[in-house]
Amino acid sequence: MPDSKAKKEWTAAHTTRVVMNLNHNTDADLLQKLSEVPSKQGYIKSLIRADIAQEARRRSSMTKKQQQVFDSFKAISEGKPSE
Repeated sequence: MPDSKAKKEWTAAHTTRVVMNLNHNTDADLLQKLSEVPSKQGYIKSLIRADIAQEARRRSSMTKKQQQVFDSFKAISEGKPSE
């Protein structure tokens, strides 16, 4: 049964779809790991949240000057112009 119009509208307004292509040769280790976890989405979300928490812990122990330098280097590495 197709999704209702209301469900389609809710999905469009409240979700973002993220898709990635993994190469069978160069990403075989990732594909193997993902095949072993019960929830690929849950596993990937938990890894991202752990990374966010780790960055927050690092930042909380920095002085304001260290945070400014860190932000400048991060902007450069991401190809963003510094402020």
